[in-house]
Amino acid sequence: MIKLVMCLCRRPDMTREQFQDYWINRHGPFFMKNAGDMRAKKYVQSHTVDTPLNEGMKTSRGMLPEYDGVAEVWFE
Repeated sequence: MIKLVMCLCRRPDMTREQFQDYWINRHGPFFMKNAGDMRAKKYVQSHTVDTPLNEGMKTSRGMLPEYDGVAEVWFE
């Protein structure tokens, strides 16, 4: 089994809400419709939760901006 993990950042012209709407309602269904052609066995989206804690953690620890989401795809 091979697991592909992708850390995603939205386009600069999109809000996080726009990105999540597109990813959930357009990209996800498109991927699942074609998963068999790609021989993907499993697909998971993990979305960043927007909270004031993100900024506090990032500032206090000198971290880079958070990703907008993580996608996982499993293949045989």
